[in-house]
Amino acid sequence: MKTNATHYIYTKRTLMRLCMGIFLCMIALIYNPLQALNASHYASRSQLAEGLWVKVSVGESGIHQITYQELKKWGFSNPAAVTVYGYGGAILPETFSDDDIDDLNQLPVLDTGSKILFYAQGPVSWSYDEKSQEYKHTQNPYSTAGYYFLTDSKSRTATLTDRTTASVAGATDITSFDEHAVYEQDQYSPGATGRTFLGEDFRYTTSRNFTFELPGVDNSEPVKLRTVFAAKVVGGTSKLVFTYQGETMPESSTDNISAGSESSYEFFKNTSTLKEFNLDSEELAFSLLFRQNGGSLSLARLDYFRFNYKRKLQLYNGSIQFRLKQMPQNGCYALPGYTTTTHIWDISNPQNPVNIIPSVENGVARFGITAAHEEYVAFDTQASVGSVTFVETVANQDLHGMATPDMVILTPKEYLSYAQSIAQLHQETDGLEVAVIEHTKVFNEFSSGTPDATAYRRLMKMFFDREGGIGGKQLYLLLFGKGLYDNRKIGETGKYVKYPTLLTYQHGSGNDERASYTTDDYFGFLDDGSGVRIASDKLRVSVGRLPVKSEQEAKDVVDKLLNYVANTDKGSWKNQVCVVADDENYATHMKQAEDICNILENSDAHCFVNKIYTDAYTAEITSTGRTYPSAKKKLFQVLADGVLVVDYIGHGSTVAWTHENLLNITDIQSMYLRRLPLFITATCDFGRYDHEDTSGGEILCLNPSGGGIALITTTRVVYISDNHYLNKGVAQEIFKKDENSGYPRLGDILREAKCNIQQTDSNKLNYTLLGDPALKLLYPDYQIKVTEINGQDITQTTPTIQARDSVVIKGEIYTPQGEKATDYNGIICPTVYDSEVSVVTHGYGEEGEVFEFSERSNRLYVGKDSIVGGQFEIAFKMPREINFADDRGLINLYCYNDQDQEGSGNESNFIIGGFNDNSNDDFDGPEIYYAFLNSQDFQNGDEVNESPMLIAEVYDPSGINISDAGIGHQMTVTIDNQTLYTDVASYFDPAIGDPGRGFINYPLSDLSEGNHTLKLKVWDTENNSSEVELAFTVKAGLKPVIYDLYADQNPASTSTNFYLRHNRPDAIINVTISVYNLMGIEVWRYTGRGLSDMYRSYPISWDLTDSSGRRVPGGIYLYKALISTDNEHEATRSKKLCVTGQ
Repeated sequence: MKTNATHYIYTKRTLMRLCMGIFLCMIALIYNPLQALNASHYASRSQLAEGLWVKVSVGESGIHQITYQELKKWGFSNPAAVTVYGYGGAILPETFSDDDIDDLNQLPVLDTGSKILFYAQGPVSWSYDEKSQEYKHTQNPYSTAGYYFLTDSKSRTATLTDRTTASVAGATDITSFDEHAVYEQDQYSPGATGRTFLGEDFRYTTSRNFTFELPGVDNSEPVKLRTVFAAKVVGGTSKLVFTYQGETMPESSTDNISAGSESSYEFFKNTSTLKEFNLDSEELAFSLLFRQNGGSLSLARLDYFRFNYKRKLQLYNGSIQFRLKQMPQNGCYALPGYTTTTHIWDISNPQNPVNIIPSVENGVARFGITAAHEEYVAFDTQASVGSVTFVETVANQDLHGMATPDMVILTPKEYLSYAQSIAQLHQETDGLEVAVIEHTKVFNEFSSGTPDATAYRRLMKMFFDREGGIGGKQLYLLLFGKGLYDNRKIGETGKYVKYPTLLTYQHGSGNDERASYTTDDYFGFLDDGSGVRIASDKLRVSVGRLPVKSEQEAKDVVDKLLNYVANTDKGSWKNQVCVVADDENYATHMKQAEDICNILENSDAHCFVNKIYTDAYTAEITSTGRTYPSAKKKLFQVLADGVLVVDYIGHGSTVAWTHENLLNITDIQSMYLRRLPLFITATCDFGRYDHEDTSGGEILCLNPSGGGIALITTTRVVYISDNHYLNKGVAQEIFKKDENSGYPRLGDILREAKCNIQQTDSNKLNYTLLGDPALKLLYPDYQIKVTEINGQDITQTTPTIQARDSVVIKGEIYTPQGEKATDYNGIICPTVYDSEVSVVTHGYGEEGEVFEFSERSNRLYVGKDSIVGGQFEIAFKMPREINFADDRGLINLYCYNDQDQEGSGNESNFIIGGFNDNSNDDFDGPEIYYAFLNSQDFQNGDEVNESPMLIAEVYDPSGINISDAGIGHQMTVTIDNQTLYTDVASYFDPAIGDPGRGFINYPLSDLSEGNHTLKLKVWDTENNSSEVELAFTVKAGLKPVIYDLYADQNPASTSTNFYLRHNRPDAIINVTISVYNLMGIEVWRYTGRGLSDMYRSYPISWDLTDSSGRRVPGGIYLYKALISTDNEHEATRSKKLCVTGQ
């Protein structure tokens, strides 16, 4: 391998600024951590707001030229009027300073009459390390180029100042300087995390030859070669062996690479070793051998070679950049070959280069040195120096002139229209001012056009400071696009990623996942002292990300948000939450879950907590290990019924929960839900959004027909103990009302939870919000209060309810502000729970531990009744069988009306216990009005699919028993007199205003082909039963029956929704809708998969545009549908749709 080492700029003042910036920021953090930069720091209007602008790029630092011919080609009629703006490609400082360049600065240029020349900064920057006495490089992890802007709309105000050299008489000529160069091939990120990308693979080719040309090397001193190499050898060690001129070079301890850990979290160990070469030519040729000493090898790659050496001071191909690491005594630079077209600039501050006027004698230019590390460049204007690359003509923009919005949405240009839909949603429903910004525009004004994640942060910092810092309004940031750990898309896999992405902030080198992560919190750390120790920084912006990677995903997630906010599915699921805990780890997950449950139960939420602790369920051992099928069934039943929040605590990965796969990738991909929860996952990696592979959290977030509305989830490995700090904080915030009795937005929940963690905690940075940070959950915000139970004022006494009692509960509705809602007319939905029971878990596994907890597993009554004038009365009969614990019960309440006013409440100030011997006797079983499979057209013996639904209506004047307290008196379904299902009561839905009547919609699954019988048995509260038996035949792949296809808007002027009526209630169906013009040409097609709403398909919306996005002309169109389940399909006849003209 033969190549030129690449030379880049280091500037003294940049180094001093970075060091001073870090020092000042640390001081600011201690003494004034909340101070904001003065609003006057920011331009009131961007330079880009007017005029013609062209964006160009440079690949490396140095003098660059642009010819007049090129300028004319790019649209500039008068090249002599062109100016250059920007500061190039070095990574931005990650701290804030008054010295930060805001917007774009003009650079001095040298105009020869045929071209302009200017100094440009490439993507690699250099600094001097006093300890090693070497110059060290930093690659910009976001960009492979530096960027500048050209315009002819501004006068040239930036000029070169001259510095005439002092007398150099008697000074010693300095004819060589300290050169630096780097060879680095960024090809591979071992852990797909962090900022380190490695180069050549030495696993199979263990020895490689390298040859580097070092033009002008001064062989009076050795060349220092710094080699950084990464390897992972488990159970052994490895070392590097260098061979030069046929001889093995002397070994050093740093040639050795220590043994790697067996942990999957550690990706590599590395070494940094230094060798010195005495050259006799301008070529450095050597071989590098990677030698393994035992163990198992999984990685061996070169990171980089870095050169520090003396180089002769002269022009090379018309230019040279130079510096000295030590200030010489009585010395001066002596540059030979100096002519009238030669120029020397001091570029220690590359934004304000200084023109050096040297002392010239016999073609040798001499000038003095004022300090070590001063950076200079010399060039000949007649030579051909570095050129720039045209990027684009830039449209005028003015982010600096924008009024501070409430919310910022950053997005790639491909998703702008969808981001605008989210903005419109918040403007119309919340009154928020939302700015949708194509993210490259942020680079143009905040990072000289060079991609840099800190530019996003500087944009938010500007808005934050203009609002006065933390005293200003709360800001929200939505990142509308997937991220990638490989921001430059240069790695072995990243280079094949073609979808648009937003930048990610990667922390750490990436050698160990436990110390490397991505966090969107970085964009919300806006205090002046932030950015140095981000684990202790405070979030000032509520941040979320929707990781879309296609226009279809963008459309789907927008539709999902719109449907959620439309809030059409009223129900008591909105005051239900579910807490799921893993087994083992000495019951730590369950102990933490109990803390979360206690916080939620004592919050303002009035919610009921469903507990699913896997260790409490009987395990089954399969060929793949332990499983919890009953826990899994319970989880999916709870999800199908609907909950506002699901909180999972335990082990996980990017594609699963628990080692037993309580939730796996297949479950995630097919999780079609009508009622979308917020998922909180206190587990490892589940929401990783910066990998080429799509994580389970992303799938749940983006599922167009289910999943979750958002996730508070993790992007990397996290720790059990630290998770609990964050999870408790989220639980404390999620139902906390503000001073106006309003519930928080999703981004505020996570932001407050993180800010309230007092200790320095990097674990919390692994948590992210996959969702819209300005979205609010569908909180029922009205309050429901029980006033009487059986005539007793519960504020004055604690009533007792006995088995077989006739119960009357009265109560009132209150506004969110606590006033009586006397004009409230709607529906009340009560659920009465028995006293708590103690559950003892099994203690499965090597680290299993028996754990005892309490839960309310026994429902005694569910109902629906009317609210009139803000008051309600509920009457029902208690079942015979209760826990008889003489302990507190619970009434969980939900209400709704036609004005979308929903409320919730809990009441536990009553005792359940005792037995009423004097209640009216009832010896008749319930009436079963009907029972069928899938459809009312069902007849005994009919064929059904493998997963039919049992549908029944039942009634009893004493009430239907849904209690599980008794033995043998549960609502059951029996298949073939063998398989018994005892969870049927969970699928009982009461009728409104009739406490004895209700409906059963019980899903069956995976029935075998052939003839079967089904027996439904129902009990009343007096332990009388009735049953009905059905005969049916299961036929695999049975075609669905379509009863009707219709459009809800016909004629349609702006849009219409298509619906199918069919005989697959609550089934996952595939639907294709096609629309044709009268010539038979298909103008629009939809294909999707989702969960049907009983007998009606989920709505399929058409916005009256064709496949190209154009609005179709007015006229008559034909539409038809194709529906499929179980891999069988059925088509409908065509129907007509009238589309009105625009």
